[in-house]
Amino acid sequence: MRSVLLGVASEYRAVLKSPPPVVYFAGFGDFSLDFELRVFLRDVRERIKSLSELRFAILAALREADIRIPFPQQDMHIKSDGVAQEGAAEDEKAPARPRAKAKRATTQKGA
Repeated sequence: MRSVLLGVASEYRAVLKSPPPVVYFAGFGDFSLDFELRVFLRDVRERIKSLSELRFAILAALREADIRIPFPQQDMHIKSDGVAQEGAAEDEKAPARPRAKAKRATTQKGA
């Protein structure tokens, strides 16, 4: 990983050779190993453009090196009350609830 990141930095025209780029192993993520590439740019006013271009170049270099970016995988458990059937349409899954009848208020005149 370090060699891929340093290779991208060394080929990018906006990165200074001195001080040289550095790669830090920043830590362990939930589903990843986290690295930081630190570079000095020729023109700090081009920072956003340079960082974007470096990221695209890093992505291409990772793909070329067959290094895949992991994505979190999650298991989903769906509980059923036994009424819904697998593959049923959404409005068929839940039984219709009876509607409460509205009570009319009556008033009596006189007394």
